[in-house]
Amino acid sequence: MANLSASYDKIVLGVALVIALGLGAMVYLNAGKLDEDFTPATSPRPSMPDLPKIEAFKSQTAKVGLPVTIKPPIDGERTINNFVGTPTFLTKDGDRPVDLGDPSNPPVHKGIPNKWWLDNRIEPGFADSPDRDPDNDGFTNREEFEAETNPNNSKEHPTLIAKLECATLEKKPFRIAYSSDTAAGAFKPEDKFRFKFEDVLNGRRRSINSDWIKPGKGPASRFFAKGPAQLRFELKSVEQRKVKNPRNGLMETISFALIEDVSPNKKGDKHEIMKGSKNGIVIRDWTAGLFLNAVGEADKVVKVDERTSFSLPLDPDAAVKPFLFKEVNANNEVVIEWKENGETKSRILTPNKPVK
Repeated sequence: MANLSASYDKIVLGVALVIALGLGAMVYLNAGKLDEDFTPATSPRPSMPDLPKIEAFKSQTAKVGLPVTIKPPIDGERTINNFVGTPTFLTKDGDRPVDLGDPSNPPVHKGIPNKWWLDNRIEPGFADSPDRDPDNDGFTNREEFEAETNPNNSKEHPTLIAKLECATLEKKPFRIAYSSDTAAGAFKPEDKFRFKFEDVLNGRRRSINSDWIKPGKGPASRFFAKGPAQLRFELKSVEQRKVKNPRNGLMETISFALIEDVSPNKKGDKHEIMKGSKNGIVIRDWTAGLFLNAVGEADKVVKVDERTSFSLPLDPDAAVKPFLFKEVNANNEVVIEWKENGETKSRILTPNKPVK
């Protein structure tokens, strides 16, 4: 039996060998036919990439979808995802995402809701995004937001008063004194009065005396005949009062003159002056150099006198001048006033250079 089993195994092995040899012969004989049936039409089959290229490909594709750290122009770093469905940011410490479309999240830039950036299609991912000007109209994103204007339309912008600045502020002080009169005792209708103008020009003091004039209205009561205050003031009235002398406590009769400014920008200002060359009053005229800190306007400085109206853009020949240089306050700041929707508004400008 053992010999029969061994012979059986040999027979099976021999048959398998014959079949294998037969199949190999068939493949060999048909090799040419296979080449004819499957020859490429244009080019040979591409070769498979070598192992280093395969590994490099795997290394790069493994990064897709992973967070990436970017360095925007702010302190620290911020991590964002490569693929997001909505504009999403991570806080600087990366503890949680900030979805700009979720109103419960704090604003990326203080004072401007995240929704505003989405509604206006403006990139908020820069530290200076609020200070950028996408429509180049001279107004920043923050200024457009505060004014509720379109930051993408250069023809729609906040009122130009927001861009008004004061380059210089010049002070021109002078002194007026009630120097003398022709009265002897109580005033009489024929009495006349005289005044003195004093200022400093090129470092030197100058003095100009008025003609003898009477109180009243019109050219006959105006002074001075020449100089920077030529015919600027009008003598309205004079009177005598009993005044206690602080030095000796005695009552004395003192003369007072009431004058009125009739210049175009200060018309109606009244000043009371006590007689005596040392008892004059100081009046200050102010001139501000104003300009618009906006594209194409920053180098156009226009001088505007106190209590004078002006237009924006600054045009001395404009038909409509809705803005008023009202006054200079105690801090040497320029006060601007204008009407808006029936309401009086004001803005204070600090000069860019020290007051002269």
